[in-house]
Amino acid sequence: MAYAIHSRGFEYNDAYYELSNAVSLHKTYTNKIEAMSEWAKLERDNLDLDLLVREPFADMESDKNLQNLQVLFDKLREHGVVVSKATEEKLSKIQSQEVNFWDCFIDSQELQLDTLTDEQLLDVLLAVDCNIYRLTEFDPIQDKRYVLQICHPERSYCTQGYNYLKNFDEEWSGIWDVVHPDEFFDSDFFKNIEVFEGDFIATVYQQADENNPILQSLLVQYAQHFAIRQLAVKQPSDGTNGETELHYLGGDVQALRAVNAVLSQPFFHIHELSYEELMQLQEEQNQEEQNQEEQNQEEQNQEEQNQEEQNQEEQNQYINKQHEDNSTHHEHKARSSIWQKVRQWFG
Repeated sequence: MAYAIHSRGFEYNDAYYELSNAVSLHKTYTNKIEAMSEWAKLERDNLDLDLLVREPFADMESDKNLQNLQVLFDKLREHGVVVSKATEEKLSKIQSQEVNFWDCFIDSQELQLDTLTDEQLLDVLLAVDCNIYRLTEFDPIQDKRYVLQICHPERSYCTQGYNYLKNFDEEWSGIWDVVHPDEFFDSDFFKNIEVFEGDFIATVYQQADENNPILQSLLVQYAQHFAIRQLAVKQPSDGTNGETELHYLGGDVQALRAVNAVLSQPFFHIHELSYEELMQLQEEQNQEEQNQEEQNQEEQNQEEQNQEEQNQEEQNQYINKQHEDNSTHHEHKARSSIWQKVRQWFG
């Protein structure tokens, strides 16, 4: 079997961290023990993000969230964790709603999560839906994975390649792989594209699109979600021949999906890959990232070397100047001494 760790992603909304859909691929494995161990390590590394500020505990006035809190403590007891009397009193006050939840907040240290084994930690996190990562298991021969690729990186302000979306947020960087393409369109990425925030995707709008009756019909039907924009200045460096773009303004993911299917140059492609192809794609991306890091390090080293040479040159110039000044001073002093003696001898 094959295994993949996905990052669920947390987005802070000024009150708590809410879960995003798990479409961002972290790493793939062929050994389940190794995958589980890495998964637990990732969760343990993120324990500084307290459980009670994660989405399942966002509103302690909700009966469901209060039930989740009880499940959390029941699970801890099941695994032998004995919380302090003070923590038990906090739990009781929160459940009875005697005080505001934030006035008696319970952090991860009080929950003693770091004392749990890997298996116990994952069991607790999954029981209350607080895990930041998830593990997917699938058949490497029968199962297919789907990968999203933004087709016009220059137009959508992202790097060439599979799903590098650094203009939207770092959490959208990397490879998205899903079991069914619908998962892409249910993700927060597509739902949150809003033109007023500057997050739009665009593609070249060509003559063939103007002559496509199906596309024209869709653009009339979904007119509030798309805009045809004429560029003020032609930019041949981006590899396009036209000066007209089609912008998706957000608001209707199904409209975007329908229009994308009939564009001459779509906003995005969805590729169907085998597990082997997925792993190869990830290896290529990891190699690209490594090469970029090495290049950045070389540039930094070169810059530091240039700065060091410049500093040395300035230091040498200063020393030479001091030497010249000293030589001139001594020469002047010597001449002054001679004239003083001449005046003494001859008046």
